[in-house]
Amino acid sequence: MTPLLELENVAKTFAPVEGCANTVLSGIDLEIGASETLAIVGPSGSGKSTLLFLLGTLETPTTGRVLWEGRDLAELSTGRLADFRNREIGFIFQEHHLLPQLSAFENVLVPTLASKAGRDRSLLAQRAEGLLATVGLKDRMAHRPAQLSGGERQRVACVRALINAPRLLLADEPTGSLDRRSADELTDLLLSLNESEGVALVTVTHAPKLAQRMQRGFELLDGSLCEAGRETGT
Repeated sequence: MTPLLELENVAKTFAPVEGCANTVLSGIDLEIGASETLAIVGPSGSGKSTLLFLLGTLETPTTGRVLWEGRDLAELSTGRLADFRNREIGFIFQEHHLLPQLSAFENVLVPTLASKAGRDRSLLAQRAEGLLATVGLKDRMAHRPAQLSGGERQRVACVRALINAPRLLLADEPTGSLDRRSADELTDLLLSLNESEGVALVTVTHAPKLAQRMQRGFELLDGSLCEAGRETGT
């Protein structure tokens, strides 16, 4: 079966600083199946976020290919790639990045504004309301971020990432700013949404407890990616 997303011999080198190029990733091979969950761990500065940005098409590889269902995403124009990203990929970051002047409900709908396709706004509103109710925020939809707890703000961010029904959800340290109870609740929520929405989940984390609950685990070290005792990048 063709993977949902695949990296083929991907490397990422950033522009020289004081005459020295910085190679962050080299020879990365990775396959992600539909509805799969996996975690990427590694020390600070190892390139975990860079890898996540490559998966999310926010960065382009220096060499190698990023394939979506077998298609090289480098073939897409900038505009088509942005539309693809908005439609197929959802992002959750350690900081929720909610707009302070908007309610939870309005924040959830922000990603729908960038869609080029004509969409039924009433159906999108129904989906937003339904997802917020699913994550326990039915009575908090009208609240602004400052009126919500840290865990509640991250739940809003999760719903915002899912509003366009993406097939891939990328989470960069999603529990990093939460207390232990809120972190456990968010992990439960991510896995529940993975199952109910059928969305593949990739999380970058320093939290062993979160990583252990994913179906597969990887470690990024010295630019290479290893899974459960077998090397997937050199």
